[in-house]
Amino acid sequence: MLLATRTASREQADAVVQQITQAGFAPYVQGVRAENPYWQVYIRVARDAATTDAAVNALRQMGFAPELLVRP
Repeated sequence: MLLATRTASREQADAVVQQITQAGFAPYVQGVRAENPYWQVYIRVARDAATTDAAVNALRQMGFAPELLVRP
């Protein structure tokens, strides 16, 4: 899973989702915190290095600083 970005508003998150979707990914948004909320935009990728690298590079080309999240 990659965290593409964090945004301060749902509207910004929706715009990011639209941009990432146009690049061929299936992003989703998760809201964080009730007070001073922010939104995180994620994409799921296969756990192989080639797929992960391609997704990270694509997100970087779009201007994001993606973070690889590893969950058991």
